[in-house]
Formats: sequence, C-alpha cells, structure tokens
Amino acid sequence: FTDVGAYEPIFAPNTTATYSGYWVQKNSSNQLEFIWGDDSGAGSNDRKSMIGDTVFSADTWYFVCITTTFILDAGGTKIYVNNGGTTSDGITADGGASVTTPTYASDGLAYIGREDFTTTNYGGVFKMRNIAVWQGVLNEANITALYSSGSYFSWASNSGIIHITKF
Repeated sequence: FTDVGAYEPIFAPNTTATYSGYWVQKNSSNQLEFIWGDDSGAGSNDRKSMIGDTVFSADTWYFVCITTTFILDAGGTKIYVNNGGTTSDGITADGGASVTTPTYASDGLAYIGREDFTTTNYGGVFKMRNIAVWQGVLNEANITALYSSGSYFSWASNSGIIHITKF
C-alpha cells in the first residue's frame, strides 16, 4: 500500500446497490478485512466482516493468505500475514448479517483493485505481485509451502501439494 489511513479494495464483486458476494479490503485503520454480504442492502446488518489484527505500513510488501469457512464468528476465518501457516492474526468479527454463504449479485462481475458498492466507487492504491483463489480451504502446511520465508512457490504450476485453481 502506498497510502495508509483510507479504505482500499483489493478484490470486490461488482454490485450497484447492495453488499453482495465477498470482498477483501484494507480498512481505514490499515487492517485487512474479509467481508461477505447478503445482497439485501448496504448497511452493517447486510454484511459480515472478519478483521485481522495486523496493522499495515505504507510501502511495505506483505504475504497474505486468507482462509474461511464463512461461519458467523471469528473462529472460521484466518488471516496469515508474512509467516506462512505458522500463526494467524487474531480476528474481530463485525457486521450483523446472519448469512453463512455469500449471496451474489446476478451480474457475476468482480474487480481487483477497485469496487463499485453503492455510491463509493473507490480504487486501491497498492501494488500486487500475485493473487490466487483456491476451491477449498488451504491448511497450514499448504500456506507455509506458498510462503517459504521469502522463497516464494511458483503458482504457475501444480506442485502436487496444492491444488491451484486458475482464473
């Protein structure tokens, strides 16, 4: 992130008036949020947020991995920052939605580095080296293999340890 103190979307679905699907952003407190919505509105009762306790600094590279089972309390989501699968952040749950699976808007579009929720339409100011999405929850051994203490795993090929979903 080149800026701190402001919201910056990393990945977000396109929706015109409601919190729908799931998204990842840095919040104004410079912490990572993993959020999912119920597609019924754009208030705090229409989304569930899981907020990691790592505070990000400007102009610093981070390795981040998020896993979730979409349960409503903090026990189902883990955010790993710069440590492979050894220790995850503490998580604070926020928002009042009771949905345990994201409800998606019908257009099916998504953005990397910007979002289009309600009337905000803001973009992120950051640089990204890689982004990947898996069809299942990675375990700590998989996350450690990806991180490897700075000697990053090649995501372009399947190592036999990690199932990679290309998009």
